[in-house]
Amino acid sequence: MKWTALILLIFPGCYNYRKAANQFGKASTSYPEIPAQYCAISYPVKEKIIPGKDSLKIDTLFVGGGEIIFDTIYRKDSVFFYTTERLPGSLITKTIYKTDTAYIENTAKLSLCELNKNKLIDLFAASSKELYQWKQKAKKRFLGIVALCTLLTLSIINLIKKKFKKYGL
Repeated sequence: MKWTALILLIFPGCYNYRKAANQFGKASTSYPEIPAQYCAISYPVKEKIIPGKDSLKIDTLFVGGGEIIFDTIYRKDSVFFYTTERLPGSLITKTIYKTDTAYIENTAKLSLCELNKNKLIDLFAASSKELYQWKQKAKKRFLGIVALCTLLTLSIINLIKKKFKKYGL
């Protein structure tokens, strides 16, 4: 009776994942600022700015109308008439576009991934060790089977020799 009472007092005191999740859920619904503040302190957001390349855009705007210039050129016995249209005044605008990428990194997810990675590494190490042990057992069993087959073959050969000696062959 005393032992069962002691066991019943010890086991409810275990703090497991389910109890922690329930308590955290109760705390976050009653006082949401507590887990928010804890997460903000424990897992701050990291901002990264990835610089992009700059691009230059040139715009030309023509202002006013153009002029027409008439030119007459005399050469020996020829007369040349040239008509030239002068372009209107222009306004050139240069615009530089800078494209940077802002990247916000969630450190809580990174920490969770790191924990999962470590768990998987430990699990892989344990399974590798277990695999090595099974390979060693398989080698021993194979060598035992080979030894038994060899003994069986030798005993059969010995029996056959005895039979041949008995009948004088």
